[in-house]
Amino acid sequence: MRTGEPKCPDDPTETFKGGITNGAKWYDVSGGMQDYNYLKGNCLEITMELSCCKHPPAARLRTEWDNNREALLAYMEQVHIGVRGYVREAENGTALSDVRIAVAGINHNVTTGSFGDYYRLLLPGTYNITASLTGFQPMAVAGVQVVEGKATELNFTLAAVGEESTTPNAPSTPTAAPTSSRGSSETPGSNASSVSVAPAATPPAPPLPVQPQEFRHHHYNDMELFLRRYSTEYPHITRLYSIGRSVQNRDLYVMEISDHPGEHEQGEPEFKYIGNMHGNEVVGREVLLNLIEYLCRNYGSDPEVTQLINTTRIHIMPSMNPDGYELGQEGDVKGYLGRNNSNNFDLNRNFPDQFASIPDPQQPETIAVMNWLRQYPFVLSANLHGGSLVVNYPFDDNAKGIKAYSKSPDDAVFRMVSLAYSQGNPVMHKGIPCPHLYPGEFFKDGITNGAGWYSVPGGMQDWNYLYTNCFEVTIELGCEKYPFAKDLPMYWEQNRRALLQFIHQVDHPVTTSKGGDYWRLLVPGTYQLTASARGYTPVSVYATVPEEGVEVVDFRLTRVRSEEGTGANGSPPTQDPTEEEFQHFIKELSSERGLEDLLKSTAPHSSFRYRPYIELSEFLRGLTYNFPKITHLQSLGQSVEYRTIWALEISNKPDEQEPDEPKIRFVGGIHGNAPVGTELLLEFAAFLCINYGKSPAVTKLINKTRIVILPLVNPDGRELAQEKHCSSSRFMDVQPETEAVMKLIQTKGFTLSVALDGGSLLATYPYNKPVQPVENIPGGVLRAAEWHSHMGSMKDFSVDFGHCPEITVYTSCCLFPAADQLSRLWEENRKSLISMLVEVHKGVRGVVKDKSGRPIVGAMIVLNGGVRVFTSEGGYFHALLAPGSHNIEAVAEGYQQQRQEVFVSSYEAASSIIIEFDMDNRVFGLPREFVVATAAASMTALVITACIIWCVCAAKSTQQKDGFHRLRQHRDDYDDEIRLTSMGSKKSLLSHEFQDDSESEEDTLYANKL
Repeated sequence: MRTGEPKCPDDPTETFKGGITNGAKWYDVSGGMQDYNYLKGNCLEITMELSCCKHPPAARLRTEWDNNREALLAYMEQVHIGVRGYVREAENGTALSDVRIAVAGINHNVTTGSFGDYYRLLLPGTYNITASLTGFQPMAVAGVQVVEGKATELNFTLAAVGEESTTPNAPSTPTAAPTSSRGSSETPGSNASSVSVAPAATPPAPPLPVQPQEFRHHHYNDMELFLRRYSTEYPHITRLYSIGRSVQNRDLYVMEISDHPGEHEQGEPEFKYIGNMHGNEVVGREVLLNLIEYLCRNYGSDPEVTQLINTTRIHIMPSMNPDGYELGQEGDVKGYLGRNNSNNFDLNRNFPDQFASIPDPQQPETIAVMNWLRQYPFVLSANLHGGSLVVNYPFDDNAKGIKAYSKSPDDAVFRMVSLAYSQGNPVMHKGIPCPHLYPGEFFKDGITNGAGWYSVPGGMQDWNYLYTNCFEVTIELGCEKYPFAKDLPMYWEQNRRALLQFIHQVDHPVTTSKGGDYWRLLVPGTYQLTASARGYTPVSVYATVPEEGVEVVDFRLTRVRSEEGTGANGSPPTQDPTEEEFQHFIKELSSERGLEDLLKSTAPHSSFRYRPYIELSEFLRGLTYNFPKITHLQSLGQSVEYRTIWALEISNKPDEQEPDEPKIRFVGGIHGNAPVGTELLLEFAAFLCINYGKSPAVTKLINKTRIVILPLVNPDGRELAQEKHCSSSRFMDVQPETEAVMKLIQTKGFTLSVALDGGSLLATYPYNKPVQPVENIPGGVLRAAEWHSHMGSMKDFSVDFGHCPEITVYTSCCLFPAADQLSRLWEENRKSLISMLVEVHKGVRGVVKDKSGRPIVGAMIVLNGGVRVFTSEGGYFHALLAPGSHNIEAVAEGYQQQRQEVFVSSYEAASSIIIEFDMDNRVFGLPREFVVATAAASMTALVITACIIWCVCAAKSTQQKDGFHRLRQHRDDYDDEIRLTSMGSKKSLLSHEFQDDSESEEDTLYANKL
């Protein structure tokens, strides 16, 4: 290529100087990709022709690789030339996207990305570079030096239009000074020199606020867990409540964020955001969840967030139409699937209207919102939609029902608050929302009157304004209704500043000028005014505005003096409790009030409903998304109809083996028509996750226990079952499901298993198969065979093959009770479920090792001459025992049998014991040394005897030459005999390989279902 003479067969005389050419000079290509990259993107692209033959033989590929390898690497290195950097806002360090980076003398600009970053490829030289963005003062830097082989880092800080420098007589021309990249000194070998640009004498920007870390689409169950998680993590500033339910019985959740949640503070305005009114318009839902995380994480550290929460009661409803959302499809740009609610009504055409009669019946979601607005004195609100990029304000329609500006009495106020949002979103403020979808559409400054855009009778924003004290606007956040998850960070970055700025409008503060004077327009009346500034104590006064003229109110602020010796050090990290502390902890929980006190310290439960299989799967995945450090979700296999059988592990180290901790298994949904256990286990899992790190007791239990939850073993049967069917005579065979659970049971390592079922109110223990009668325990505890005797139950398999005791708890008399009974059933059973996490720590536990300290894996521990457990990795074992004294025998091949006696308390955690094995030096009950000496003497005698016999036979063989001949004539018969014997042996072996110890063909794991 470098020679410029390709000598291709089609044109052997064609030449290119240096092996390069301008595209159009070679031949014209309209619609090419490289030009599109350069003109429409920030990317410089070239086209490379790698060989004369378009599809060369495979044998030629090695040569082509050798020809191009170094060139490909060298081209990649060119990405590190020119200028690169970040552009941030001067006031708070916010990254600015879509900032134009212009190089003087080059008629081609690039723009910053969603994180304020830009890259501009340039040859070595000196350049004048300008950064500009609508609504901000442009910054120009002269004499930027670009050197060969590395990029110069050039960072810009832009001030909003109208902001003044805080330093008197500050020069108007920005200065550039060499600094380290991102504030650190340049290291040897760095490929960038660094220049930061900011107004002279501008104070350093405060630390950047914490941004949301994860971006994904939250289905209902995931969203519910997200909201419960943050309301539990930040209880001092949050309150999660529901204003009602959707058609399909999903809660309409609202997260309140305030310094006094649950309390209306006199003089503090109430503000609300509503998202996802149209189910397939999902950006509002996601940015509001991002906003909840942003506000919670930055309260107390970011001045702006702290001030907002301290002075405003904020209510955020991420989804007004959760049913419609579940129907939406990722990638939907202009569709309608999921837009309406489950009754197929448009919720934004369902409110009472001043001009038109609304014939559609009011929907549950509409009624819930109307009642909510009557309950709270909201002042300002925004309803977040998708499909365009604009803020629209009342009125949404007019008397004629046509497209025409419909002005409200507070039109100027609506324009002001609408501009506050659009100016915070640089893309929206341009006023050209979706040129690829609606080429001719334009909104000046990114705002519009609703009816001036198109008429919407029955809209929510007009009802807010006309029937409550609340001013509401509708904000279209993006051109695509259901964008791909990868684009969600962009939407957050575009709207973050605007979302905060709009909340500020509920108070609409003004700021003083350089001389300290201010003006605030108000209608006549009495007001409370507050003056505040960073570093000063706020001052509040009351003032009355007269009918005519102006009221002068002056403030004198006192500087706050920081206290000496105070710090922001947090409490030291919590350490793992010692053995003695944990013993005391279990003893406390085992006391009469122990579990009651634990429940008082935990977050309240959510509302209940039956989840179909798809929602169950989403709920479990939601737990892993929201609590990744303590959860691990795995598939055990699939059902007959190919539904996944899930197992959720909850532990402080879910991806590590901790054989010294007891392992407990909870199983639900064995019978598909008894789903109460499934729902209780899902809530139990959420209860544990949400309270981890909040409740000390729950945290300790999870840190010391490995919890495995199988909420639904029979998903196929669950899909067929019907609510309020309290009895069933239907039996199903679930062989693939059985196999999946059997594999889990046979992994061993479990200390206790609890299975939840329905159809009665009692607990049963092994065995289900008919055995000798035993005495039943009063208080609703029964040996299983005395209630329903049958072969092949899961609890019997768990005891016999998993060496793990299992009980079955029947939680309700009705197999499938009504959904409104679930809350009561949770209250009745949650204490018992938690108690299992306490009981699993009792009994006896320990480690088995030899004299050298090496752990012995697979040693058998025999309890009271009957029940057997085996040591796991590390030599650990744990067994549950009734209170009292017990005999323990430890047996391992090659070691002497060990015996110990232990005492088990009903209130204390298991004490750890150590069993040390001695090598077993006895053979047939005799000392090993004696046996070895005797064996050696016997072997010597045998060898001598064999030598004598061999000599005698050798001498005779010369006289009986026909002896070997006679032996060989029977060789065929001999071979046949050997062959038959061998086949018989193998047949015998195979006949026992899969032999089942059961006495009946029915002895398969729960072949018969209750």
